Amino acid sequence: MENDDAYYECDGTSWISDKETSSSSKDEEKNKSSSSVDAKSSSSSEAYASSSSSSEPQSSASNDSSKEDDSCSSEAEEYSSSATSSSTEEIQPSSSSVESSSSEALSNSSQSPPPVMPLGTYDCSRYTCSSTEYLNQELLAKGEYGEILDIRNKHVYNTIKIGEQTWMAQNLDFMYKIYRDGERVVFGNGCYEGNEVCDESGRWYTWPAAVDSAAVYSTTMQGAGYGNTINFWVYAPKYNQQNPQGVCPNGWHLPTKQNYEELFEFVGGMETAGLHLKSADGWIDSDYREEKDYGGKNIYGLSILPGCLWTSTLVKMYPCDAFCVYFSTDHTAEFYSMVKFHNQFVRCMMNSPREESN
Repeated sequence: MENDDAYYECDGTSWISDKETSSSSKDEEKNKSSSSVDAKSSSSSEAYASSSSSSEPQSSASNDSSKEDDSCSSEAEEYSSSATSSSTEEIQPSSSSVESSSSEALSNSSQSPPPVMPLGTYDCSRYTCSSTEYLNQELLAKGEYGEILDIRNKHVYNTIKIGEQTWMAQNLDFMYKIYRDGERVVFGNGCYEGNEVCDESGRWYTWPAAVDSAAVYSTTMQGAGYGNTINFWVYAPKYNQQNPQGVCPNGWHLPTKQNYEELFEFVGGMETAGLHLKSADGWIDSDYREEKDYGGKNIYGLSILPGCLWTSTLVKMYPCDAFCVYFSTDHTAEFYSMVKFHNQFVRCMMNSPREESN
């Protein structure tokens, strides 16, 4: 609605202005309990809460190739029962929930991909802008960063081009909702210690939320995250495809493991990727009673902060798990096999013509 200077979405029964949703999202989040997520729900939660870069995520992979496919269901049930009274509302929908979500919930597939605009295009007094504190300040001053507007909640992110890839320079901060029993409810995402942390470092997402397994925005990963792994070998090619939009805006996607591998190769290899991609600030850790700074040089401007970043790629031997990317204190980039119901960050990558042709 150009005359109204607003973007409208249908919630299934009526049209709602983004002026209403963008303000109510923050209020809704603040009204939720601010108590922290149970330590069992996310191994990396403890790492970020203490600003620790040395507390590595606990890998759930092992050499036991006899792990049963249906163990994902029990894993999900255990997580659901332990993650209570937190700012992340975890809901295990039934199959009917998925169907209603894909048919009733907002879909932005008909919207044009938001264009990358020059730095300073969007007025941060009118839009919610991600913090530029951890960006490469020299590149920022030179105008090397771009800007993208997520029309779903009027949130502005900075972007950076690295080789042939274009990335968001901040973690995603979008409240993912699904339909359940006729109502839109928050599913599998939240702020670890209130909105202040979300504003600074983005939201935590379970893998089912990160890949949009309820098919709110696209059907590319529908049903991938609920522990229904009996047909894993049939659907694995689909779930590991090149452009799974997931919870990212239209025209962007949750990166695959291969996307990250290509990025690391471009910046000189996994052994030193963190040095070139990690933010220079935000990596202070208390080690043996001494404060140590494990920040990188952020040469390429990607500005990675502590924590694991979800990929859309499932672990073949363990379909309960998906890969996330972690940067260690010695700047090595590593892929961890992480249980899908743990909470991690999301960094979106722009779709490319080469990927779309695959």
